[in-house]
Amino acid sequence: MGFSSSATEYVEKTLSLDSLCNMRGAPVYLFKASTASMRVGIKKDAILVIDRAITPVDSSIIAFYILGEFKILMQRLGPWSQ
Repeated sequence: MGFSSSATEYVEKTLSLDSLCNMRGAPVYLFKASTASMRVGIKKDAILVIDRAITPVDSSIIAFYILGEFKILMQRLGPWSQ
């Protein structure tokens, strides 16, 4: 048999993107930002988690695809701004 390892109290869970990013299913996508969008606080090469199932509310960051490019906007109390 033997003795149990004293290191068992230091064992950590494995990392899971599903739990870290709250990825609930098919409408969730991961994208890598090719440029920075400082108005909404996104740095170049940031990994973005896009969930199509969420309804946007005030101050939501919106990502969309138009004319061959992805765009990112943030809605504030009023009109949309880039």
